[in-house]
Amino acid sequence: MCTPTLAASAETVSNLAPPQVRGEAMGLQDSASRLGMALGSPAVGFAIDHSSPGWGFATAGLGGLALAGTGVLFQLRSQTVLRQKARERLDASGVDQTVR
Repeated sequence: MCTPTLAASAETVSNLAPPQVRGEAMGLQDSASRLGMALGSPAVGFAIDHSSPGWGFATAGLGGLALAGTGVLFQLRSQTVLRQKARERLDASGVDQTVR
């Protein structure tokens, strides 16, 4: 990654996060960037060493797609869990939920 990309992502996280949790969001973003660089560099290097430079780019792209897919799955799961908890709270309240 280059410096402008890192600066732009940090600025975006800073602008999107509410002030109460901005430090936590910035810390998570920094940790994710460092972890990605620490794990990605050896994987890409291994692919380049054992094949060709093109496979290094492919490895980086596939790794990014795998992580993005994992993020989407976690997002969908958390939404499902939140909906289930909301239904359980409504059921426990005894409020009639039928539409008239």
